[in-house]
Amino acid sequence: NPVVLNRPKWTVAEAVRRSGLEYTIYENGVLMNYLAVGTPGLGHLKEFTFLWDVGNASAQIPGDGSAYAVLTRAEDVGRFVAASLDWEKWPEYSQMRGDRKTLNEVIKIAEAARGTFPSLLRS
Repeated sequence: NPVVLNRPKWTVAEAVRRSGLEYTIYENGVLMNYLAVGTPGLGHLKEFTFLWDVGNASAQIPGDGSAYAVLTRAEDVGRFVAASLDWEKWPEYSQMRGDRKTLNEVIKIAEAARGTFPSLLRS
């Protein structure tokens, strides 16, 4: 089921498909940097809460937390895109991932980093 957050990208992807130009659609999952907002050198992105809010030690996890999240550092996305410019031909989709963890595993890592993660909601 596509993430509604990506809906604006769908319109662009359809326009590019119709253009006849060669293209690739980069898929990188959730940017790990959002898990470190405010941490010098790591959390340089503007604060954005998606599933978990490490800064406020809370999360809203769908289901039992066994679903997987694909995580990639923003810096690695830049390196991947730059390297793809040298490819002879682009595939329709270019997928990248730095790591793959269950939502529960991400919470455990956040708990270890923060020492606590008291507000865990499940839907």
